[in-house]
Amino acid sequence: MRGSSCAEVRSQLYVASDAGYLDEQRFDELMNLAIETGRIVGGLRVSVEKRRDAK
Repeated sequence: MRGSSCAEVRSQLYVASDAGYLDEQRFDELMNLAIETGRIVGGLRVSVEKRRDAK
């Protein structure tokens, strides 16, 4: 997910939590997954850009 997509997911998690669809534990689990996914995708993007620039 791109940065804006990750931010949108996190935003929707807050909305779902505020509306009572997620309890605190599930919210925390999903938020951590969203953050981790964003970190992984960001690292992959940087790696691909470095390899592309090295050619």
